[in-house]
Amino acid sequence: MQRQILMTIRADVRKAMGPQSRDIRRYYEAYKREFRGQVRHSSKEELLKHCLKSDVIFLGDYHTFEQSQKAALRLLRELVATDSAIVLGFELVPAQYQNALDEFMAGGLDEEDFLSRINYKNNWGFAWEHFKPLFDFARQHGLKILGLNFDSDRLATRDAHAAAVIANFTSENPKRRLFVLYGDLHLARGHIPKFLKIELRKLGVKRKILTIFQNSESLYWKLAESRLAHTPEVLALGGGRFCIMNAAPWVKLQSYLEWTEKSELISKFDESAGPNLHEIAHERLKHLAEALSFTMPENLDFTIQTVNDLSFVANSPALRELNRSELKVVKYHILGNRGIFIPGPNLIYLASASVNSLSEGVSLLVHSTLSGSPMIFYDAREHFYAAVLNYTLAYFGSKVLNHKRKCDMEEDLRLLLERRIPRGSLPQEKLQRKVAKLVLRHCRAQREYARDKTYRAQFPPPGPGRVPLFLETARCLGGIMGEKLYASFIEGRYPLLKLERLFRSQFNGGRETRASYLKLVGELERAPLGHTSKLDLF
Repeated sequence: MQRQILMTIRADVRKAMGPQSRDIRRYYEAYKREFRGQVRHSSKEELLKHCLKSDVIFLGDYHTFEQSQKAALRLLRELVATDSAIVLGFELVPAQYQNALDEFMAGGLDEEDFLSRINYKNNWGFAWEHFKPLFDFARQHGLKILGLNFDSDRLATRDAHAAAVIANFTSENPKRRLFVLYGDLHLARGHIPKFLKIELRKLGVKRKILTIFQNSESLYWKLAESRLAHTPEVLALGGGRFCIMNAAPWVKLQSYLEWTEKSELISKFDESAGPNLHEIAHERLKHLAEALSFTMPENLDFTIQTVNDLSFVANSPALRELNRSELKVVKYHILGNRGIFIPGPNLIYLASASVNSLSEGVSLLVHSTLSGSPMIFYDAREHFYAAVLNYTLAYFGSKVLNHKRKCDMEEDLRLLLERRIPRGSLPQEKLQRKVAKLVLRHCRAQREYARDKTYRAQFPPPGPGRVPLFLETARCLGGIMGEKLYASFIEGRYPLLKLERLFRSQFNGGRETRASYLKLVGELERAPLGHTSKLDLF
């Protein structure tokens, strides 16, 4: 199940990133080769010993994953306790802004001016809050920071530039140890380390280099096959290379999706975080009810399950009460990396550690509580409109709680269909294209309905993949309608009274639900959207 979830997330990441050039694919393949040899279990103590014997320490970073930057901070704390002659090198600051960086670290430039001077938003753009603690730590301990990045479309040019800066500094400062935080892919032996060795040879200088990767996917599965995925934190790869393992691969990839959605990740998202998740969920429930002026029952009871503990699929009494078709839908949501709300037991399943995912679950809890709806939608023809309306409210509620949230709009789906399908594409990527075609057809049908009151719907064709196609189409279409509903609500065109009536409506399928869907389609046709693509939004 974990492998299936990871494949789904990877397909979503590829969709968000867009087409990759041949050079980037080769670059990634070179990185994956780093983990094909023999590995052995190591320890933090052994890793620290190797760090203290090295002149240049590379630590791999996954820019959207806060745990990656926290690992850097933890390692730095250990090193500085033994060696204060450490200099930091960061990818996030272009080398051309070294003067601004020095001024900021000396206290002559405040944070806002510093970020403006280095054009942080355009040159980097990842969450400053994740990297700020590293700068605070460096200032607290009087550590110099070097900017290493270089503006170039060619990865090799950027690698060579970073290597030259590192080589020149270590040559001129032989007694200083350099700790470099750089994107994990750049640290494969044929990338920055290769260029660094070339530069050092030019300077006639020898330096001991250590490379530390983080959270290799292939190593995770090697450990999982031995039932050790949650045991060792450090692996030795040989040749001056280690890998820190502190997160499952899907959590790391999911952080990229949350970054593209402008969603925050919930800290400490693991099996032990149940109480924290409940507290956050209750807080979100309170905020949503207040924002929409809804009166909710006090002490509303619900259960939260997460992707990090899939044993509930076999053990949950709530799932044993479902019929075969309903259980199939629940399993699809889990394997498809999608959250789901199960009414009755009020079970919220979270597919990711994001506030958006939690907010969707809370929104559906509100709808279920106000409407008394007991439905899990499983029939592609009978429940299609009900599922769309359900996803509309889920997205709308999450948008109220995070107004920066994005979803695929029609233009984004058209751009997806214009891309060539890459060789070796995943089944989930083929599903994405089928979904895009169906959603665009329904969007056209919505416009026709607004014009002449006829709706020519097309449902997913029969076959083994019908349920995933039905659910993904309904989810994507619900996102677009949720975006329109939010825009209309904010502009005062969809008043609270009508919104409450919508949340109190049961969507059980049949003609009544279809009528509710078409009524909402007509009301949202002229929604005051300020964008046609999620790419238009910051």
